[in-house]
Amino acid sequence: MPSRRYPRFSPTGQEFSMPAISRSSRDESREILLHHVQTPDAIMERERILFTDDFLAALATGDPSRWFSLELFVEAFFSLICSHSTMLAWFTSLTGGVHDKTLRPYPRQADIFPDDFALHFDAADPCWESIRSNDIIILDAASDSPAWMTALRHGAREIAIIPFHGDNAYTLILLGSNHAGYFSQLGERALLFPGLARNSLVEVSRRSLCDPLTGLPNRQLFWEQMQREVAQSNRRQTLMGLVLLDLDHFKQVNDMHGHPAGDALLQEATNRIKTILREGDTCARLGGDEFGLLFPDLVQPDDLKNICGRITEAFRVPFVLTPDVTVHVSVSMGMTIYPLDNASLDRLVANADLALYSSKRSGRDQCQIYSIDMVYEARNLASHIALCQEALQNKRFVLFYQPIVKVVGDVQHVVALEALLRIHEETGEVLSPSAFFEALDHPSMARKIGYFVLESAVAQAAAWQREGIFININVNISPRYFLHHDFLSDIDTIFGNHIDIKADYFTIEITEYAPVHDFENTGSIIKNLNKRNIKVSLDDFGRGSTTLTELQTLELSELKIDMSFVKHIVNNPRHLAIAATMVNMAHTLGLRVVAEGIENKEQLQLLRYMHCDFFQGYLIARPMSADALPRWLAARSRPSRIRRRFQFSRRGQRPQPSPA
Repeated sequence: MPSRRYPRFSPTGQEFSMPAISRSSRDESREILLHHVQTPDAIMERERILFTDDFLAALATGDPSRWFSLELFVEAFFSLICSHSTMLAWFTSLTGGVHDKTLRPYPRQADIFPDDFALHFDAADPCWESIRSNDIIILDAASDSPAWMTALRHGAREIAIIPFHGDNAYTLILLGSNHAGYFSQLGERALLFPGLARNSLVEVSRRSLCDPLTGLPNRQLFWEQMQREVAQSNRRQTLMGLVLLDLDHFKQVNDMHGHPAGDALLQEATNRIKTILREGDTCARLGGDEFGLLFPDLVQPDDLKNICGRITEAFRVPFVLTPDVTVHVSVSMGMTIYPLDNASLDRLVANADLALYSSKRSGRDQCQIYSIDMVYEARNLASHIALCQEALQNKRFVLFYQPIVKVVGDVQHVVALEALLRIHEETGEVLSPSAFFEALDHPSMARKIGYFVLESAVAQAAAWQREGIFININVNISPRYFLHHDFLSDIDTIFGNHIDIKADYFTIEITEYAPVHDFENTGSIIKNLNKRNIKVSLDDFGRGSTTLTELQTLELSELKIDMSFVKHIVNNPRHLAIAATMVNMAHTLGLRVVAEGIENKEQLQLLRYMHCDFFQGYLIARPMSADALPRWLAARSRPSRIRRRFQFSRRGQRPQPSPA
């Protein structure tokens, strides 16, 4: 018997849709009536279908945990309409939207198809023909034998293929019967009854398994797809790549331009990613600005690196979100490859996440592949975080202070102190930042530690001023805390709690990481600090990639030459030349210069010859406690000099001393 097709429209030309559904007057029976239903034999005219409250809730909310109620509904519905048929399966293109060229069995149908089964595009296949024409197609198993029929674990003599076109997906339902000619006997109109369930079925599947903003699979469907891809990798002895992707500084786009702009960015980012993917690859939105990517059937690891490289390049093009809003957003990616990384699914995701975190720590805008070293780094980070949490809880963080001096003749004048964080152990040992450095810019610790350092430095300056010691203090702030949306309000709170201290005694030190990775926000914060009379110094200059244009634009007051350039200036002409260039450039921009890491007189003499302004290092003094500092000052300077401070000017002027 040849295949037959029925258009998916009623005789009046209107597509079937879900009719009105209401509760029966017999509420205690938990029934609902299907109204206005007509069949050739009127078998449904007064029939009631029993539903549980779970099913009604699933229809109302689309709760994915109640999806089984929808499956029961479809089973019960077709059992009533077609008493001699069985719902074999349904397929969906939800894993790739309407442009996907692969249909996959819906989740939880492992008993019907093998785990890696899929319907790949074939214009001659009746399933794809049904989708193209939007017609119901009836197959006779004896004469029509597409390849996918051999994969069915439940045989049938006749199969009805019924297409749905959802908002962002194709869906096929397969009905099977062991009675030849059964669907012909049943009649065309009875086969149109799946339209009764179309709206609820497609909408619930979309809500439960698909992200409404981007149309991508959500975390649940991504996880199920990953299970299939791993099983396929094992059977085919091929590589499967897993990539976790984050948009860099997505939060700033939301904060500065609003959530509609953020939504537009996510949608455009989705489109760019999908243009890079191969047929059969999977892209899912896992939440927020995080995406998950699956790449089956890789030949070698470099294949995945090349794909990720293309994604990175695609994001270098600015995003035009509205006629007035254009943003530059890069991506950070972490990847791992199965079975080279022969771990469980949970561990695979965790390893890719470690690689993603490593990408962010290394400067973002890149992709890193998981390695065992990342596990040790993660353990080290966890140890540092635990140490800092314990230090905060037990009040064992303390500040030490290292003098910064100006040299006139043979006299060193103390112009400022740099506040340096330490942990005072119960044993009496004092831990330097190397013991907890990894935690200082961690999301869970950056603000807590930064607030402590700021508040402690301001409180100590107030205490010293009450003793007659007026001196500037430099405070190191991590990039994450500096760019935090509450940083400026924290500044106001701290100085509001210490109204007896002026803000112009303080300089905030930041590294090049902040301006390099969020230049616009960094510039805005610096301007706001200057309005509060707080100066900003660029610390460890030379280690990052700040451009001259950025230095000229940022309203900085000071550059601190990284000690790695100071260390070898005596014996390395290139380092000497670099240091001299930095000093000259800073002075040209109207910035004062501090050289860090001065350990011997030869270094000091060379830097003085370059007209470097200020000096800091072990040759001058080691970091010391707040209690020890007044004694050190008294031993080196006359009291009048201790109470002198330098009033630093803005651009274009060298610092001039003024009485406190």
